[in-house]
Amino acid sequence: MKKYLLLLFYVLVSSSVNAQKTPPDDCAYLFSFDDTLHWHRIIIDTVNDTNNIWQIGEPSKTIFNSSYSGNRAILTDTLNTYPPNDTSSFTLIHIAFTYPGMVGGPFVTSFHYKTDTDTLFDYGKFELSVDKGLTWIDLVKDTTYIEDWNWYPTRPSFTGNSGGWKYVFLDATYLASMLNIQPYDTVLYRYTFISDSIDNHKDGWMIDDIFNYDFISGNSDIILINNGIKITPNPANEYITIFFSDDFITDDMVIKIYNSYGVIIGSFNLSSPKKYYKISIDNYHSGSYYCFISNKRKEIIKGKFIKIK
Repeated sequence: MKKYLLLLFYVLVSSSVNAQKTPPDDCAYLFSFDDTLHWHRIIIDTVNDTNNIWQIGEPSKTIFNSSYSGNRAILTDTLNTYPPNDTSSFTLIHIAFTYPGMVGGPFVTSFHYKTDTDTLFDYGKFELSVDKGLTWIDLVKDTTYIEDWNWYPTRPSFTGNSGGWKYVFLDATYLASMLNIQPYDTVLYRYTFISDSIDNHKDGWMIDDIFNYDFISGNSDIILINNGIKITPNPANEYITIFFSDDFITDDMVIKIYNSYGVIIGSFNLSSPKKYYKISIDNYHSGSYYCFISNKRKEIIKGKFIKIK
């Protein structure tokens, strides 16, 4: 089975002193690992850590034998059980969008995962850094910044056997003000797997469909992202209409809608070119939703709308 081992360099983006009120094109994105759209934001360092066991590929192990969606996931080796005395990490880069007076901000993330480890002795860590990796906040164990209610459905524990795929969602948008996040600051999410000296011949930790985004709330009737779409009305009750820019329209466009937990709740195929598309949201729960729209040229634009009663 072919393995996909990714080693990418990255440049930490300097903070911008000019607050912009149009979100950048990367304030919301999905790591499905079945495309390479955001792989430039993934760091699997095999230079400083030549024994790093994290890989992107098709799971082909005893328990880890399939991804959550598609064919690929990121996991502690696609073929082999994890070794003893190992500490391996991968990091995701997020560029924060925020401005003074904005409601919300970064630090919203969700993903699906499986664990197969020696309970408590071998485990995964999930951490956050806002100072380019100088210091890290343990998002699972921390009680200074993170409380139980920030996690849905509950604060996770990445150890033992998960008994199948599990889903977690973290909403810590208030950290934007607590940590004094500025427009276009770099936010790092680090996933680390640690094993003790005993080899238990287990599969380790597997993760799929990581969804990182900024929760941006406002009262504008129009949300523009990438200058490619307009969603109106916004907030909305019974329906939304998505208008597309002329240079984006092609045959075979696809609209996917995710809820605030990163779960896809709607998919619409537009086989013929259209200037706009109307979607009923009458049965949606109140809250925030994200649209990912792709065209035949494999360009992607993203938008957000709010459902109200």
